[in-house]
Amino acid sequence: MIVARNVRMLARRDGYTDGAIGEALGHGRSWAWRRFTGELPFDLNDVERLAELFQVDPAHLLAPAHTWAPDPSRRAVS
Repeated sequence: MIVARNVRMLARRDGYTDGAIGEALGHGRSWAWRRFTGELPFDLNDVERLAELFQVDPAHLLAPAHTWAPDPSRRAVS
């Protein structure tokens, strides 16, 4: 659930919905929903693609949020 929490935090920062994240990664809304609810895990390919989408180091997505914080001025989407 750490990855899901971090992705949600970054999605809020950049204005993405769950469905938009799924689509950006070549999937749909249900794909994103299943991962955000913990029904299915994110795999390392997902983590790599999400890091590219949000312009962060992939390690940040795997680390507890209290160990790093996204720079609010560095938005992947304008």
